[in-house]
Amino acid sequence: MKKVLSVLKKSLSICLCIIITYTAIPLLNYLDSYEHGHPHIHDDARTFCCSDENCTSHGLSEHCEDKDCCPDHKESKGFLKTLFEDYSISAKAASCAHKRISPLYCDAAHPHYTFYDCWDCGSRLYTGGTQYKSNCATCNPALNCKHTGSRWTDTVHPHPIYCQTCSAVLGYGYNSYCTSCNPCAAGHSYGSPVYSNTHPHDGYAYCIWCGDPWYVGTTVMSSCITCNPCAYGHVFTSGPWLDANHTPGSGHAEYYLCGNYCQTRQYTGNYGYKSNCKQCNPSLVCQHTGEVWTDSAHPHAVYCRSCSSVLQPFTTVSTCSLCVTQGSSSIVITAWTDLTSVTGSGVLSIEHAKTINDYFAYDARVEPFGSDTITSITCTGPGGAYTGGYVKLTNDNIGTFTITATTAKGATKTISVTIKTQSPAVGNIRFRTVGMNVKKIHGEGLNKTVNARIALEGASIIPESENKKIADLVGKFDGKTYTLNGSLIISVYNAQTNKIYGEYDVLTEYNELTSAFGWGQTSIKDFQTMQSVDIAYQAPKEIKATATYCSQDKSTVFGTISAQDIGAPKYIFPYETYTVVFTSGMIAVPPDWEYHGAQWTYSPQGNGYTNGSAVGQTSITSTFTSQTPACAFYFYWKETKGSITVTAVDSWSGAAISNATVSLGGRSGGNGTTFADLPFGTYSASASAPGYYSGSGSATISSANKNASIVIPLTLIPTHGSLTVTVRDSITNAAIPNANVTCAGISKTTGSSGTVEFNDLPAGTYTVSASAGGGYNSSSVSASVIAGSSNSVTIYLTPSVNLGITPVINGSGQFRKGSTVIVAAKFTADRDMLPSLPADVSMLATYNKASGSGYVSTAFSSQNKAVIVPAGEENLVWFEVTLPESGYYRDEVTFRFTITPPDGMSGTPFTASETVAVTDPVIRSSPQTKFEKAAPSSFLRLNRKNRSSPVVAWSVWEWESGSFIRRSYSASLNVKAALAPDETAGFRSYNASSGLWTTRSGYGLNTSLEVSVKDLPGMIAGNARADVFYPEFNYSVASNQSNNLLTEGRSVAGGKITYGFSFPEDPQSLSKNRMHKTPVWYPDGEYTVNYEIYDVWTPGGELTAFDYAVILISGNMYDDSYAKPVGN
Repeated sequence: MKKVLSVLKKSLSICLCIIITYTAIPLLNYLDSYEHGHPHIHDDARTFCCSDENCTSHGLSEHCEDKDCCPDHKESKGFLKTLFEDYSISAKAASCAHKRISPLYCDAAHPHYTFYDCWDCGSRLYTGGTQYKSNCATCNPALNCKHTGSRWTDTVHPHPIYCQTCSAVLGYGYNSYCTSCNPCAAGHSYGSPVYSNTHPHDGYAYCIWCGDPWYVGTTVMSSCITCNPCAYGHVFTSGPWLDANHTPGSGHAEYYLCGNYCQTRQYTGNYGYKSNCKQCNPSLVCQHTGEVWTDSAHPHAVYCRSCSSVLQPFTTVSTCSLCVTQGSSSIVITAWTDLTSVTGSGVLSIEHAKTINDYFAYDARVEPFGSDTITSITCTGPGGAYTGGYVKLTNDNIGTFTITATTAKGATKTISVTIKTQSPAVGNIRFRTVGMNVKKIHGEGLNKTVNARIALEGASIIPESENKKIADLVGKFDGKTYTLNGSLIISVYNAQTNKIYGEYDVLTEYNELTSAFGWGQTSIKDFQTMQSVDIAYQAPKEIKATATYCSQDKSTVFGTISAQDIGAPKYIFPYETYTVVFTSGMIAVPPDWEYHGAQWTYSPQGNGYTNGSAVGQTSITSTFTSQTPACAFYFYWKETKGSITVTAVDSWSGAAISNATVSLGGRSGGNGTTFADLPFGTYSASASAPGYYSGSGSATISSANKNASIVIPLTLIPTHGSLTVTVRDSITNAAIPNANVTCAGISKTTGSSGTVEFNDLPAGTYTVSASAGGGYNSSSVSASVIAGSSNSVTIYLTPSVNLGITPVINGSGQFRKGSTVIVAAKFTADRDMLPSLPADVSMLATYNKASGSGYVSTAFSSQNKAVIVPAGEENLVWFEVTLPESGYYRDEVTFRFTITPPDGMSGTPFTASETVAVTDPVIRSSPQTKFEKAAPSSFLRLNRKNRSSPVVAWSVWEWESGSFIRRSYSASLNVKAALAPDETAGFRSYNASSGLWTTRSGYGLNTSLEVSVKDLPGMIAGNARADVFYPEFNYSVASNQSNNLLTEGRSVAGGKITYGFSFPEDPQSLSKNRMHKTPVWYPDGEYTVNYEIYDVWTPGGELTAFDYAVILISGNMYDDSYAKPVGN
């Protein structure tokens, strides 16, 4: 029984343990996942979980590195995870209803645990089961993947890359938005600048993480020969000089200056005596009212020139590289973490963890680079003060930190950065910081409640655009630091769809924010750190500085300039500096005032700002910070006067002119007058005397030369002068040599330049005449001779020409009424007639036109041409004229030619006329052929063959390439004549070898007459005419036994003019063809007709030609007739 009871007891104990275990496992696993605020789901039984390469593949949202979380740091957690992994749940699952969940998924890594993703809270809900994956080599050993397909990369660091086919991890990727992959994802961190060794020495600061360059400007290097001319050594060539300072017992040290303008001194070891030194010369008494001089060596002490006393220990010289140049500088403070960075006040984020072990860094620089130097940078916040540009963050010092930087010029900048935690993103619901609701402003006695929103850029940075809003909220312009306190505003959005759900104030809308979206505990803790944030603000201060330009007693003001007038801003922030240089030359001052010195006053004095003055100082340099008091600068002048003595002297002898009058400044006096009480400046004086030209001079009076003299030389007015005469061609403007010129009874001959000179002529007006051979007309002009001067005049001579002209008309051809002809004339000149200066030939054609019983002389053509000809030569001119057809009283026409000299050339026009007879054109019409049994008794059968074409020639002077050239021309008529049987002929036969046709007598013949002549533009005129003569009339020229051929047309082509002719129409022919019928009785053999061609004209006369054509006669037309018997 005891054994039975013992067994039952053990069994009950085991059952109880199993019940307790199954009840406690979910709770223990919950605590295992959430005790330290890490929503990890440990889904793998492996010993190592928290190494970077394993976290994401085991279901962890990120690598936590928490020693109390995962089994590679705490074995008991690894045991719970290994034992109870199938029963794990998440805290988000406990706080979310999980109404919207995804389809069933499984892990990529074997053994592929199945899970759901909650779309509301982003939690992953494991079911406890597993799933088979065909693309897993463990599930499917037959799988033989070569990893040649698609891949996908996890977004969580270290970004494993999976094979899409078999889920094997192929490697690890890179994400530029991941701060672990890219330390500069939230901004760069720049180190100290590095400068180029070559001039100009450009400088770059490089990011300590990625090496990104930032240009910081240029610098000066003492080893550079361009920056420092003495880099290779000094050249002491200027001197010797003596120090201004007296060395007791020795005197003034002797030195040489470097000739490269670096102002370095080389002392010789010798000492010298200075009469204007109080110690060298104890009897010297000086009131420091004279001139001053400024030492060229920095810091440029100002000395009295009279006694060498130091009047001002330092001043600014614009050429000194050690002196401050005008311009602004500003402090820039940057702070950063691994996640975010700010430049100026703002919010920095660090990764949320139960045990915080993080940092933030800070640094300061001056812009523009090299304009000032950072002398200190401090950081204070929770836990005290920090140094070294680095603050280690723990759970105990999360809050707001104040960073302050100062410069050598006195600028100070303070910013505040608030540290907040930020949880890694889980699921698609995310948030970002977009602004801050300011509730309180305090500091420097100010305690102000406000309600205003300011924007934040990049979740942490206050943009420049918000500065004015903050300035209006603070309402202070005193250069002091104030703190803005308030809560942050976040924007909630869906990372997958980019949908924005709204903006929330983490303080006033905390409940609404945390009750939605299923935030985890870490996010809620993040929101709590954002409910109270401090931001430091430094108020600006107005720059108050003016420079007044005035007299010593300030009663006379020449002008005023403010710092803003020369570029300074109205306000300056504590972290900025601005340097202004006022100089004495910025305002124009009247010349009768002498510059004396400068004065500076501050209100209030103190903190290094002390009133002072310096004689001779010409500039004041002031560097403004928020601590600079109101400034009043003065540049002052003193009014001074002197005298000037004016004397007039003879310019040749140098003796004073006793009766001269001198003037200066509106006052006049006798020669040698001294004009006193003149303000310093430059003056002009004048002097005059009878018989002299007036003169002037100038002088300047100043403190260095208070009494000046002006000596004005005067020149005697002369009574004689000279005249230069030039003789030129009135047309060509060419100089005429060997011309005779007469002036004042004196005759001279021009040289090759056409010029003569008449010297020492009494002043007055003269008539100057000139003449020259070579056909020039004499001419004269009036010219003036001016005393003491040389005048010039030009006489133009007009050339003359003798002209002649002779018509060449008679004998040139037969003039027929109604014809177009060419009439010509030959002309001459004894001087070249050029294309630029041609003569003119006009032609007038007239005839006596019948009028009643008498006539009227009537012009029917009037033309003119510009003509050229070499001197002494003969040229041809011609005109195309159409003769009247009728109305003649007498059958003749007259042509009158007139040649006229060119414009501007003298000469007598020459006219010549010629009258020629005109005839009526012969109207030819042979009788119609009629039937005749036998030839008339007058028939002689001559068979005449007349062929000729005389050549007509002429020549012309032409202008080519700048000179005359003689050209010859000629022309003749080319004739082609042929006969052929008419198409109505009963018998027609052509012999190709002889080129002749054969027909019967009595039939009609056609003729083809073609006449051509070479086309010479402007030289061929008229319309050709042609007559035909027959053998049956023995080639009689009687008008009733011959015919005028009909013109078929005129054409111009191929460089020639062609005319065509044919027989007139046969009125007896039924076909009305153009033909001539041969007599029936004409005997067999050759039938030859003759042609005459005429009425084509050239400048050389009329062109004529004769030709003939042949056809063979065989039988008569009756040989082609036959009779038809009756009845057949």
